[in-house]
Amino acid sequence: MGFVQMLGMGVTAILTAGMIPVDIARAATEAAIRYAKERKAFDQTLGGLEAFQFMIGDMVTSIDAARLLLYRAADSADKGQPNPIENFSAKIFSGEMALRVTNNAMQIFGGYGYTKEYPLERYHRDARASTLYPLASELYKAVLGRMVLGLPLPWRGMPPTGPPGGSQRPSPSG
Repeated sequence: MGFVQMLGMGVTAILTAGMIPVDIARAATEAAIRYAKERKAFDQTLGGLEAFQFMIGDMVTSIDAARLLLYRAADSADKGQPNPIENFSAKIFSGEMALRVTNNAMQIFGGYGYTKEYPLERYHRDARASTLYPLASELYKAVLGRMVLGLPLPWRGMPPTGPPGGSQRPSPSG
């Protein structure tokens, strides 16, 4: 599927791609909280150490912020007024948030986070993928920046929708 087709895949698909990293981040945070309550260091649990409390607080806050951005974009779409700036902002933020959250969870787990004994290595890998699928965050940012700056988009008119090869396929010149 091409760049233009991916951007035109629709609000539901973009928001769904944004919700997946929120769930990945939530699972990583829950695992990190459980681990921080159990693992002991310096005669206390990791959760008793302020540095880990800060990390967990930031993780929870970031997840909530991503969820709210996605809800706002979905609400606009439900009202028949989809806003591509809200959609792209929510998708970008949620993917990058999941990567930050799983990175913090890996810090809490330490070396154990890289083992298959704990789910963190998979969460981190999946979070990284969420910044690449369906398009790299940088491409979403470039289009978002062009929209906000009022610059022309890399196609004429609305992006095509539907499967590649459909009746709305872009012409070779545009």
